[in-house]
Amino acid sequence: MPAIKTITQTYKEHKKVFLKHLRGAKSFDKERVHKLRVEIKRQRFLFKFLAVLSKNEFKKKKAAKLFSPLFKCAGEIRTTELNLQLSKNYRVKAMEIFAQSLETRKKQNEKNLFKQIKDFDKNKFEELSKDVVHFFEKENKNAIKRQGKNYVKKISSEIRLSLSGINDDEKLHEFRKKLKDLKTIASFLEDRPTENEQNQTLSAVKIFEEKIGEWHDRVVLTHELEQFLKNNKKNKNVSSLSATIVKIKSQNEANKKTIIKEVKILKF
Repeated sequence: MPAIKTITQTYKEHKKVFLKHLRGAKSFDKERVHKLRVEIKRQRFLFKFLAVLSKNEFKKKKAAKLFSPLFKCAGEIRTTELNLQLSKNYRVKAMEIFAQSLETRKKQNEKNLFKQIKDFDKNKFEELSKDVVHFFEKENKNAIKRQGKNYVKKISSEIRLSLSGINDDEKLHEFRKKLKDLKTIASFLEDRPTENEQNQTLSAVKIFEEKIGEWHDRVVLTHELEQFLKNNKKNKNVSSLSATIVKIKSQNEANKKTIIKEVKILKF
């Protein structure tokens, strides 16, 4: 049986992966940009977790300030790429015009991301990283494990309490964020759950987090289409988008109902 990694080792691995994707994102490859964004989320969550463990000795706002500009630019590229990909499913002339506007925006997004990668303060990141490693190495491992499990219970409790309100779009999106938090903290804790029921729950969390993510991608697409339509009222070539928007919303609402029905069966 392989040795269980310590939380320090796990953090160091994520740090290397983050720096690797920071370099790789300069190519603007959509998968590399997405992976960079995922690693930024992990880094940000870790500092949120550290603020809890250290009783606010670690200031999560300090890390947020470092990562936020980069995260925002990577997110804008990710959103544009997803909208371009999703728009290909609807073969109407108006959608082609919409896609052309996205391509123009994408070029500007890439320039913004390149600047943020160049301006990213690696020295400050290294300082924060040293503080993280120092904290984990000096703290009692059993205490970290215990507090980590308490944090998992806290997130799980928040998830259970929020289940009743997930018919609302915004609350369903917030519910997904909590699922991500649960998934991320499980990846950092050195004592991974071994019981079958817990493993099954975490597997289900991953599946539903992805399903809700796919639903939310189409929510964002319809919002972008509505804005595009509003900004191009005088262009008769895009007026047919109204019918496409209605179609997407109808399909997405049906998907949402299925997700909510299935997710409420889960035990957190």
